[in-house]
Amino acid sequence: MKKFISVLLICALACTMFVACGKKESETQTAAVTVSIELDDGTSICSNVSVTVEGIDGDAPVALDAISKAVEDEGLKLVTKELAGSPMIDKIGDYGTDNGAYIWELTVNDKEANARINALEIKDGDKLLLVRNEGIAETATDTDTVTTKAPAKTADDGYDG
Repeated sequence: MKKFISVLLICALACTMFVACGKKESETQTAAVTVSIELDDGTSICSNVSVTVEGIDGDAPVALDAISKAVEDEGLKLVTKELAGSPMIDKIGDYGTDNGAYIWELTVNDKEANARINALEIKDGDKLLLVRNEGIAETATDTDTVTTKAPAKTADDGYDG
C-alpha cells in the first residue's frame, strides 16, 4: 500500500511539473524596431523612427504598438476604427482613409504583412513601412432620388382577387 501511495505521489508531482512548464512566462517581451510612414506619392510622414515596444502579458509586441509609439514620438495623432472587431488605422496626422479612397498598407522587412496590424508580431530589428495607397471609395446612395416603378402589367390570368 505504501508503494502504491508513493507511486501516486510521484505521478502527481510529475503532472504538476509538466503543467508548470507549459505556462507562458510572465516576463514581458520587447522589440526595438524602426518605423517609416509614407504617402503613395513618396512623401514621408516619418522616416526610420526607432522605437522599443513591449508586449502584453508575456506576448510579443505587435505592429500597431510600434506604429502608435512612432506616431506619438513624432508628435502626430493616430486615429483607429474598428473593422470586423479589429482596429485598423484610419488617420495619421492630416492623412486619412477618406471613406475608403485610401488604405494604409504595411510591409515588414520589405514583405507584405501577412496578418492584421494588431496581431502581427514584431521582433528586434524589424523595419516597418506603412504606406497610404489608393483604396476603393465607398459609393453613397442618395435616398432622395430613389424612384420606384409601377408594377409591370401582366396578362389576365382569369383570377379575380
